[in-house]
Amino acid sequence: MPRGNSISLIKLKGTRGAVLAIFWGFGSKSKNPGGLWVPYYCSSCQQLSAFAVTENYKYGQVYGIRIAKYKAKYFLVCQKCDRVMVVENKERFAFAQSIGTQIANKSSDNLDIHQHVKEVAKYVFQNTEFLQILEGLEAAEENLGKPEALSDSGSNEIGNAADDEKVCPDCAEKVKSAAKKCRFCNYAFS
Repeated sequence: MPRGNSISLIKLKGTRGAVLAIFWGFGSKSKNPGGLWVPYYCSSCQQLSAFAVTENYKYGQVYGIRIAKYKAKYFLVCQKCDRVMVVENKERFAFAQSIGTQIANKSSDNLDIHQHVKEVAKYVFQNTEFLQILEGLEAAEENLGKPEALSDSGSNEIGNAADDEKVCPDCAEKVKSAAKKCRFCNYAFS
C-alpha cells in the first residue's frame, strides 16, 4: 500500500465560517528493533546464517503522530541472501527477540550458536524434526572418536536388526518378524 496523506476540512456548526483542518494519513514500516539477529539454517544458502528479527506493519497517523498500528507481520530475514521466513504470531516473535537479546548481551567467546539454533527451532518455529536432527548431530559429534562408538557391539546390534525382519510373501516388502499383518499390503501372517 503506498504511503498517503490527506487533509480533511470540516465546517464547524454555530461558528462564522470557521473550518477545522485535520491532517491524516497512513503508511507502512519495517523495523529490526535493536538490530537483533538469531542463528538458523537457511535452505537457500544451505548453511547456518544470521537472521534479522524483523517486524513489518501498517499504521494510521493524525498530524504526523502514529495512532494506529495494524496488519503487523513478523519475519526472520537471512542476512546473506535476504530469504524471508515468516514467524506465525507475536508470541513466537517475542521468543525470537528474547533469543536475539541474549545473543546481543553475550560476548562472542561465550556464544553457543548450536544452542541458540535449537532454541529458535523449538520456540520460534516449533520445528521438532529439525530439532531432532540437530540433537542427533550433537550426539554423533560427542561419540566421534570414542572407542566404544566404533566397537563390535554396535555392528552386532545392526546385524541383529536385519535378522529381526521377514519378507511379506504377498508384496515382497520387509517387515518386523513379530508383525502379524504387513504394514504395506495388510497381508495377515499365520
